[in-house]
Amino acid sequence: MRPYVGGIRDGMGLRIYLSPPDVTEVERELLLDAFESNWIAPLGPHVDAFETEMAERLGAGHAVALSSGTAALHLALLLAGVQPGDRVVTATLTFAATANAVRYVGAEPVFIDAEPSSWNLDPDLLAEELATAPTVTACRPPSSPSTFTDRRATTTGSCHSPPSTASR
Repeated sequence: MRPYVGGIRDGMGLRIYLSPPDVTEVERELLLDAFESNWIAPLGPHVDAFETEMAERLGAGHAVALSSGTAALHLALLLAGVQPGDRVVTATLTFAATANAVRYVGAEPVFIDAEPSSWNLDPDLLAEELATAPTVTACRPPSSPSTFTDRRATTTGSCHSPPSTASR
């Protein structure tokens, strides 16, 4: 396996890996199988199997594999009922796609700074925002690659989708 050569360097010249790839022999075999079967695009049996397995694992009726994280965020916001003029909280340390997806639905991104220890949305700053700001329709606390979002950020009780998204 080739060494990962991406990432950035901090002030001391040390490499900080943002999201090193984690490709095992299983992924390699599945990739080669897709090439050998000529099911490269747009879909195929691997995508169908992935959607089915995800739906089963999540206890959902359906799951959809999309072409990008941006498309997934856009669809998630639409399904959550986020509408033009709504406010959606996200962390400052994220990719442009996060804010772009919010803007795609006409909503306003509200940026909350990240915790230095995890690089994730700071739940204390989120609580301050929710206590003082107008209504927030949704929270999208992105996890930095290879880290997990502090669940306090998603369990504040005030940061949920509108109560009746099914009727929209």
